[in-house]
Formats: sequence, C-alpha cells, structure tokens
Amino acid sequence: MSGTVISPTQMMRDLGVPDDVSWRVVSVPMTFPVENRPIIFAPVAKVTANSDEIPKLLTAVKNVALLHPNERILVHAVSYKLAGQIVEALKTAKMDRLVLSYTNAHERGPAFAKYRTYDNAILVAPSMTRGYDFPGDLARVVVVAKIPYPYLGDKQVSARLGVDNGQTWYNMQTVRTLVQMTGRGVRSAEDWCTTYILDAEFPRLLRRNESMFPRWWLDAVDYTYPVRQL
Repeated sequence: MSGTVISPTQMMRDLGVPDDVSWRVVSVPMTFPVENRPIIFAPVAKVTANSDEIPKLLTAVKNVALLHPNERILVHAVSYKLAGQIVEALKTAKMDRLVLSYTNAHERGPAFAKYRTYDNAILVAPSMTRGYDFPGDLARVVVVAKIPYPYLGDKQVSARLGVDNGQTWYNMQTVRTLVQMTGRGVRSAEDWCTTYILDAEFPRLLRRNESMFPRWWLDAVDYTYPVRQL
C-alpha cells in the first residue's frame, strides 16, 4: 500500500476496521528540505476530458522541456489518451532528446528501463504514480499535466462513490495520488527535483480538501510563478 496516508480515519474504514477498535496516528517531521522539492503551480489550462484548452497544456509541457534541456523529465499524464497527445506535441518540438511512453501495462517496465539509459530523456507516463523510483538524476523535473481524479467511468469507482463516505474516499484518492506524483523525484534528504502542476483545476481541489494535504507538502507549493513563461 501507499506510504501516503492522507486521512487515517478513511484508511481505517477502507481496511474494514470496526469503529469501536482503538487506534492512533504517529506523525514524524518531514526531513527533506523544502527548497529541494519546490512545487510550481502554473495554471496554464483546465484539463478535463472534453477541454478545448489541451493545446495550451501541450505548449506548456514543451516549454518546460525547453527550460530543462539537460535533465530527465517525468510527465504524469493520468491517461493513455493524454499521454499520446503530449508525446506527439514533444516530438513536433524537434528537441534532441528521447521521448518515451507506453500504451499498456506490459510496455511500462521496458519504457522505464530505456528511459534510465538516456541522460535527458522525457518519460510521459499514464500510470507511474507509485511503484517506480526516480532517485537522483533519474528525475530532476516532474510535470503533473492533469489532476489525478479517479476515472468515473470505472465501475468500481462509481460503486464506491455511491456508499457512505464515498465522496471523502474519492477526494482522498485524488489528494494521495497527487502527493505521490510530486514525490517521485525526491527520494532522500539530499535529493532534489522541481515539480510543475499545470492543471488549473488544482485550486478547486485544494479549496475543498485543504485539510487532507500534508502541511509539509503545502509548504513547498509556489503560487507566484509567472505563467507567461510557459
């Protein structure tokens, strides 16, 4: 399971722990310096399934790549469709670097292995929010192209939303995944990585669920980045 708890109460419910069972939370301070893990919020586009602002997002991803020409970049695309659009956009930029992605789970491991062998490769990943490690130079830049709301077309997600605390569960999944996304490139107190959140939907998620976000995570968010640079 994820090491990112977000809501202990909801986690206990998800595990089936009865309400009358005693448990407690033990918290320890974040030891990774905040300056090593900046999260830049650059709201270039509202990224939804039928958004007409996708071209703005694609331009921003290309510009992030141009800002970091010599570093490996991990792009969280959330879906295979958006991943394909980002890959095509990056290829039109004609940069002298390898752009990788995958179209199914079987291709994920080989794509990651190839990415590791090129110093300034870009990996556009629909599903690498956990289970993959990007320490050191494996990811000096992480891009969150879209806020990772669980897919409502999934029957399990839809069913889970319809039971008690369903909306809390849904929000917790989103927040947890976002925190995991931004942590892929900072794996120790000495490691460092710059993260860009490009989806303009982020403030709405934060406004409705600010109490779920870890304080150490919120401390790293920079809302003052000049978006025109992207």
